[in-house]
Amino acid sequence: MKTSSKLLARMLLKNTFTANRTTSGCTKFGELDEARKLFVLTTERTKVTWTIMIGAFSQLGCSKEAFELFNDPHASRLVNQIHVHVAKSGFGSTLLVCNTLVDSYSKCGLIDVARCLFDEMPERDTVTYNALLMGYSKEGFHGDAMKLFMEMRNLELKPSQFTFSGVLTAGTRLEDLRFGQQVHSLIIKSDFYWHVFITNSLLDFYWECRCISGATKLFDEMVERDNVSYNVMVSGYAWAGRTKEFGKQFPFASMLSITGALSDDR
Repeated sequence: MKTSSKLLARMLLKNTFTANRTTSGCTKFGELDEARKLFVLTTERTKVTWTIMIGAFSQLGCSKEAFELFNDPHASRLVNQIHVHVAKSGFGSTLLVCNTLVDSYSKCGLIDVARCLFDEMPERDTVTYNALLMGYSKEGFHGDAMKLFMEMRNLELKPSQFTFSGVLTAGTRLEDLRFGQQVHSLIIKSDFYWHVFITNSLLDFYWECRCISGATKLFDEMVERDNVSYNVMVSGYAWAGRTKEFGKQFPFASMLSITGALSDDR
């Protein structure tokens, strides 16, 4: 197997069937590195080609590699065909492959297909819900994203930072202050309250809901702040006509943004 990719390189470039069989043989012997080399050399990749590699990575527990492979731009064009072939090959019953499919469908904008697969899955975890929730948020189905989040809570699935990010996007777009405050309370109890990425999302949420007191209180409590934190606050204070007040309180913060906002107030 060590020299297979060199010996067969020219032939593989012309014969996809042979390439697929050889790649499959490598995976059966656990030679994933050699299989990957052959995969790269195969210029005409079919649904079978992709399924061989995705299935091999999934079965051997290489979740990161399988996920990255499935999200390749070339694979996304064949996502429906790969899905069918994965199912027929027996790989479609694994949670990893199903999660990857739901995520891929969501990222391709095929949210209805993603939902159908989601409903058919015998087992789901936080990753499954995150994939669909992020898809709903991206496609503008914010109400559905919020319902999915509530379903996660009822099932006592532990949310991740991606869960909170997706559901905060939904709450922000709908300007649902009460819902966002509930999410805020859950974030405080989680391991992600001190993540600046999450707190910045909360800041943006409060300003979009015109809740100045909520944004100010959260900002004061933040242990870590970055340029995004200050820019969100500057933009919020500018909207409220209180940019000068913020500038006096934080003279070092994002001066270019403050100057721009002040000029807009005049």
